Amino acid sequence: MNGYGMLVMGPRSSGRGYQILTETGVPLLSAQARDLLDSLPLALAGWADTGEESFLACIPLTDDASPTLLIHGRYLGEAVAGSVAYANAVLVDQLLPHPQLAELAHAIPTPDGSLAFALAPTASGPDNLALQGDWDGFGLAWTDRILFIPVDAAPWPWLRSALHAIDPPEQRNRVRGWATSLGLPSTGSFVPARCFNLVVTAPAQVPPGWPHVPAEATDRGFAGAYITPPAAWRLWRDLVAHAEAMPVPAWDSQLVERPAVEIVGHAMSRAISDRQHRAVADLLARVAGGRTDTAAAASAWLKQWLEGAGIAQAAGLALAWAALPDADRDRLDDLLARLLARPDLDMLADSDLIAVLLACPEKTVAVAERLVPARRFALLGELVESGSWSMAEALVAARLLSHLAAAAPNDEEANYIAAGIGRLLDWSMVAEIRAELLKLDVVTMLGGFSPNMAARYATNILQLARTCAQGDWLQFSIARAALKLLAVRGNGHGM
Repeated sequence: MNGYGMLVMGPRSSGRGYQILTETGVPLLSAQARDLLDSLPLALAGWADTGEESFLACIPLTDDASPTLLIHGRYLGEAVAGSVAYANAVLVDQLLPHPQLAELAHAIPTPDGSLAFALAPTASGPDNLALQGDWDGFGLAWTDRILFIPVDAAPWPWLRSALHAIDPPEQRNRVRGWATSLGLPSTGSFVPARCFNLVVTAPAQVPPGWPHVPAEATDRGFAGAYITPPAAWRLWRDLVAHAEAMPVPAWDSQLVERPAVEIVGHAMSRAISDRQHRAVADLLARVAGGRTDTAAAASAWLKQWLEGAGIAQAAGLALAWAALPDADRDRLDDLLARLLARPDLDMLADSDLIAVLLACPEKTVAVAERLVPARRFALLGELVESGSWSMAEALVAARLLSHLAAAAPNDEEANYIAAGIGRLLDWSMVAEIRAELLKLDVVTMLGGFSPNMAARYATNILQLARTCAQGDWLQFSIARAALKLLAVRGNGHGM
């Protein structure tokens, strides 16, 4: 027992005045831990009145379960002033697995009414008993339990078995304390029903206020309520199973009582922090086709996250979803609609906003109406300076142009317009793009052009007119604009 704090508790004399009689190697404790420790001698006095022979207990002195006090208590009889009981105790100022704590507690010598243990500690030999039976469904990982054992049976093997059987391992830190008696009363800040997650004892009356689920020890393990993992854990395991290469943080036992959206958020947190949007999108797509409850929780999280995430993060996830080979179009449309409805959309970088618009060109008009003209020109400039266009890029460019008709462009912006019109010539036979070109008031748009730019624009318009069918209204309007431009050129403003 060297390296641990040692204590002996008992009465000062004749069964009264219970206190910590001596302590050795006990470190300076927090006020919370010291207060609970000082409450325990009175609990020992109350236990002595039950007449039970002995008990073992593991008592966490703080909310984080460190330090922990291991106690071996023993009833020694009656005296003039009352019942006499002593306890040898070990203070463990580190986090250890509960099976190891149980081994330590079992090694504490039986109290004999002396102070010898604290002054010269020794340990009894370990009792390497085999695990008892099948503990599947005992559920100590999820709920507090009382295990009633036969009257003449030693509690130690059953205690050891139940603690070894805590499953899943991620939930082992939920168990903070345990005991082999229900006879310890509440005293001061010590509340047994709150301190002990497991009690292994002979059949006894359960005191009021204990929410623990009872069970009865059998040769095969236990008989009683079968505890199934909660929905939160099943959701978590399903998410982890679908995560594949996505980094997932460790399970937190606090999540058991949390809403499903928070569990999904915890699973996504590391990948979101690292901006691994493709991995997140992959996971969301996979769970969408799996268990209904997981899909619903993931969908609810996504909607909630999109409302609070930074605009760049939200766009990154939307674009990653759009890039999936088999992206669910309905889910994508909903995702993009939520993103484009954000009030801070104008804070998104030009290249990212263009990328979003390319995923849904039909929303370009609604987005353009929310942007100042300078921003529309900037977006058009991004497209003009890019490589060869896709159909989506041509549509976005055409719709942006139709919303710049009334703007007064400077020379750089006028160059973007002219270049955009020129590149759209290759798409003029596409009905949607021809319709957008028809909306352009080219004469008005020429108002801020330099003579050289006006001449270049006129040439492009004439080329477009030649591609139109005879009698086409688009041909007529383009030819009319071209004639006016030629008139400008004819007045000496040509190239």
